[in-house]
Amino acid sequence: MKNLFSVILTSVFILVSIYAMSQTLILGNTLSKQIKSGEEHKYEVELKAAFNSQIEVMQKSVDVEVTLTNKANKVLQKIDSPNGSNGPERVNFTADASGIYYIIVKTLEKNTQGNYNITFQYSMDSATTKKYQSYALNTDDYQKFCGTYILPDSTEILFGVYSLKVESFSRVFFTYHNLKTNDTRALMAISNRIFYCGKTLEPSFPIENEFEFMLSNTGEVIEVNIYKTDNKPIVAKRKQTHTYENFSVQNGDVILKGHLLLPKTKGKHPVIIHVHGSQGANRTMSTCDVFLTRLGFAVCSFDKRGAGESKGDWKTASLDDLSDDVIKVADYMRSRNDIDTSKLGLFGISQGGWISAIAASKTSKIKFITVMSGSGVPVWENVVHENEGNLRQLGISGAVLDSALVYAGNVLKMASHGNDWHKINKYMKLYKKELYSRMIFPAALPKDNFWWDWFKINGMYDSYTYLQKVHCPVLWQMGEFDWNVPTKKSYTRINQALKLAHNNQVEIDMISKANHSMLETSTGFDRENTIRYAEGFWTNLERWLIINIIK
Repeated sequence: MKNLFSVILTSVFILVSIYAMSQTLILGNTLSKQIKSGEEHKYEVELKAAFNSQIEVMQKSVDVEVTLTNKANKVLQKIDSPNGSNGPERVNFTADASGIYYIIVKTLEKNTQGNYNITFQYSMDSATTKKYQSYALNTDDYQKFCGTYILPDSTEILFGVYSLKVESFSRVFFTYHNLKTNDTRALMAISNRIFYCGKTLEPSFPIENEFEFMLSNTGEVIEVNIYKTDNKPIVAKRKQTHTYENFSVQNGDVILKGHLLLPKTKGKHPVIIHVHGSQGANRTMSTCDVFLTRLGFAVCSFDKRGAGESKGDWKTASLDDLSDDVIKVADYMRSRNDIDTSKLGLFGISQGGWISAIAASKTSKIKFITVMSGSGVPVWENVVHENEGNLRQLGISGAVLDSALVYAGNVLKMASHGNDWHKINKYMKLYKKELYSRMIFPAALPKDNFWWDWFKINGMYDSYTYLQKVHCPVLWQMGEFDWNVPTKKSYTRINQALKLAHNNQVEIDMISKANHSMLETSTGFDRENTIRYAEGFWTNLERWLIINIIK
């Protein structure tokens, strides 16, 4: 979502290449394609009269226009939403007559290439369409359904909520996680207590399951009925409930707001503080907080400064500033009489790995840290790796890839060392004719974009430096196929740094076939339909916490 920029075409005299033969879209199937400037991709799709159909084109670093025509080439819809080069373009259409229609996908930029997925998501009659219309709920509405539920075979399933806002894109996800199969899905609300999921990570058709949450006479959620295709529900009883309260703390002139989940058990609780990933992360943690409360932990999570209800601005903050925010929240946890301060730890995700290392190096108040997909290299070098993943996904390899990564590394080092933008731009002009120059983050961004200053502030941070001062127990888990973190090099450097700290309470795990989100993958690229967590991540986390913290 970083490269959300677009270029308006100034010339209409463009040589267009068209696939000689159209491909057929099949209901429920997804095709992954690469597209270059000047290309049009044509797809044939059979639609039924009076059925509402949706075809989605998911843009991945390329801005496309999607057109629907009939067999006589009459344009019926033309879609180009203002989401730039990432995100969905959706055709929703109810055909007047059954027959063959065409979807045409074409690029909107010169000198570009990228990937997209195209999916014939559903075709439904009017009654079914009406039934599965989305129902608006806000983040707090979902909280009453969050928790652990037990299936008849004793399998635990978790429900949680996660809200995402990245620049112009925002969305709330209600998520499901089966601890036995590791399956996970995002669910769509169709009423104030009924949801559905498809066979992909995000809600899709055909329907895989419906979830109907059942309430007691007092309005408390007591179970969920899970309907599969045979309409015979499987009943999952609610097991673990927790209290939920909001809090506010202050770090200088920055007010931070968050919430605390407390298990409904007596006595003092060990506590884990959620440490954010990059950009405007907020307090929601999907099913992770539910997973931790079922182990007996209180879970504290807050809106990053400048996100959600917190004040300040993450765009101008240093990672040191963000670590100080974490320490202030830890101080608040230590002030409570229901928290066991000898078991106060951090759970850092992605960027939260750097922040957790910095925070734990500053204070002995933090008694342990756990990290998911954290980096062991400097920020600028990590972003070179992210660029490599994006380029490889676009099919760039060999000498061109090598040249692109040298270019990316030089731009990022110059920005991170505080070079003036004009000096950086002078260097970038040398590569202006290279196609990849418009694909490198942040090189493709304009002068006034905040990321240039952000790298000047944060580009040189390196967890290796801070981990040499961390003496508390550490669990650090990384994915084998993570294109957001160079895990092999990170593994070595994190291990070296903690050895220099003479820290013998360390476990570093490389999770097989895992991507950045710890979802099972074969490539790590986001075009894959990842629908379950990689084996080992959650069981490792639970085992380590029980042995080293709960005891």
